[in-house]
Amino acid sequence: MDSQKLDLMSVRLISETGMKSGGDEPIVAFQGEHGAFSEEAILQHFNGRAQPLPRRTFLDVGEAVRGGDADLGLLPVENTLAGSVQGSHDVLVEGGLIITAEVILPIRHFLMGVPGASENRVHRILSHPVALAQCLRYLRARRDAEAIPVHDTAGAAMEVARVGDPRVAAIAPRGAAERYGLDILAADLQDRDDNQTRFYLLQREGDPTQSPDFDEGRSLRTVVLLELVDQPGALVRVLLPFAEYGVDLSRIESRPAGEPWCYRFLLELRGEAGDVHLQKALESAAEGTTAFRVLGSFPAALQG
Repeated sequence: MDSQKLDLMSVRLISETGMKSGGDEPIVAFQGEHGAFSEEAILQHFNGRAQPLPRRTFLDVGEAVRGGDADLGLLPVENTLAGSVQGSHDVLVEGGLIITAEVILPIRHFLMGVPGASENRVHRILSHPVALAQCLRYLRARRDAEAIPVHDTAGAAMEVARVGDPRVAAIAPRGAAERYGLDILAADLQDRDDNQTRFYLLQREGDPTQSPDFDEGRSLRTVVLLELVDQPGALVRVLLPFAEYGVDLSRIESRPAGEPWCYRFLLELRGEAGDVHLQKALESAAEGTTAFRVLGSFPAALQG
């Protein structure tokens, strides 16, 4: 992971270029099958004017954008109930991509089965692990049913339709039931009604952004990826400048760096791009790292 010059104003100018010329609908890669929450988030963000492109894994999403099969990629990064979405940040480590926007989607989970199925006859429930973690209260009450993790919520619905067994159901978005011809057996399985997932919208570095224009009055979020020297106090020294310059550190997450017991850290900061205090804090923090990269500065999404 190479260092990057801290020029946040240039990042902001990228975020203000609007949709690409000609009004073309961008191709946006996402992990999962058609009908997934990620596809819903894409259509919400672009007001239906986008072409969602399903991919099997998060890494496949990154490769689709880097390789030109997609203009953009959408990755879920955090859910209000289940926490961080493991593996999504790893896509950013290889470089070549920046975050150009974030999307927040309200999440409602539905139990669905083949026509004629009934909730009390279901003995196997398929869904993505993150979705299952958002429905723990329902699953604990259904001790007669086995929860089975699969790669995707909509993929779970597609599998239920393929198997055709009324004893097998999926937890997935409502749209997946419509797409795969399933009946809704139970609604709103999530542990909280205000359940939400936050996504990053990715693009290739250097491309004009294809995210809709944003309100100038909205605050910005800046995301940084860094690696540290393995010595006592290294993380404290990197974080201290943010407190000294009054920069709000809203989130920090560690990920394995590949070598045994070495870690990368992803930081989310609140502040206007080009703000002198944020700029100085980033420059000071970078001095204590072995690698430092600004992954993007973009308008904070309005909560759903």
